[in-house]
Amino acid sequence: MTGHLAVAAVAAAVTALAAPLAAALARRLGATAVPTGDRSGAASRPPVPTLGGLAVLVGVLAGLVVAVRLPDLAAGDAATAAPVAVAVGGAVIAVVGAVDDLVDLSAWLKLAGQVAAATLVATLGVQLQYLWVPGLGVVALGPDLGLVLTVIALVATVNVVNLVDGLDGLAAGLVAIGAVAFAAYVLGTGPGPVGTVPSGAVLVAAVTGGAALGFLPANWHPARVFLGDTGSMLLGLLLGAAAVAHVGRTAAPTTADFLASAPLLLPLLVLAVPFVDTGLAVLRRLRADRPVTRADLGHLHHRLLDAGHPHRRAVLLLHGWSALVAFGAVGPALLATATVVAVLLVAGLALTALTAATGRADAPPGGDRAHR
Repeated sequence: MTGHLAVAAVAAAVTALAAPLAAALARRLGATAVPTGDRSGAASRPPVPTLGGLAVLVGVLAGLVVAVRLPDLAAGDAATAAPVAVAVGGAVIAVVGAVDDLVDLSAWLKLAGQVAAATLVATLGVQLQYLWVPGLGVVALGPDLGLVLTVIALVATVNVVNLVDGLDGLAAGLVAIGAVAFAAYVLGTGPGPVGTVPSGAVLVAAVTGGAALGFLPANWHPARVFLGDTGSMLLGLLLGAAAVAHVGRTAAPTTADFLASAPLLLPLLVLAVPFVDTGLAVLRRLRADRPVTRADLGHLHHRLLDAGHPHRRAVLLLHGWSALVAFGAVGPALLATATVVAVLLVAGLALTALTAATGRADAPPGGDRAHR
């Protein structure tokens, strides 16, 4: 655990130090986004540099380099295929995102880049090996089917994080919550069933969570730098890879083993609200006969803003609900049931009250920037 904390700390520190450099590079290249206004009453904010994902990439790579040099990780997580797979795939998707931030790629070209990055992650060793199917139990996937399903899962996570990146600090915070909760569950519950081998999942979660937390100070409202597609797609790929890496770590899993590992999907569970929001956005745009890739202001975070919640409160509310979901998944494995239920009830009631409360009635509609 000490090694994972050290790796997360390195990823966070390097990302924080690199964020201003990424912002300066973005300004030099003209990669900026113009916010549409804020809740403080100002008519507008100056253009904000994007390409913040480059800082995240540097932080992640720094964390992985440190991991292979730490004795307690060198023979475990760092010795698996995960570090190389996420480093290569992460670099590719960061390049795709950077190009999109600079020249605005078409949706199909961006999707092709996402598929290429996800395919690299899968072929380099982070791939679904087993799948639990109700009525059939645990099904072993062949390399071809495993590859296809892995790519689909990773691309889905990439796009959910990309779509939820609509408010300052929102996407980075959600990813940090998912990564930290996932790592806490795995480390807190100890080794898995007989036949378990290191997967590298906790290492990937550690560098992902560390980099996301390190980026938050520069990305908090009012943001000094945006993740851009460079960072949102990278964080989505990393979070998805952490979950995928842990599935199939047992040589011969049973249905009981697989169900006991359900919280290993926690990184994706934390994104349940964004997943639902994404689905609603697709349906909304299809019903309006609009391209599903065209931006609108109907997302959940926009609705919170329209209800009068200030920018920071809207972000914190979404963070709070995601953390509550994470605690609900992790808590039963680490704490007494009565304690978990009590925390969920109290926190749930508090969040419900805060969400129902409205801010200034005269707050203008819309968010700080157009959403994807």
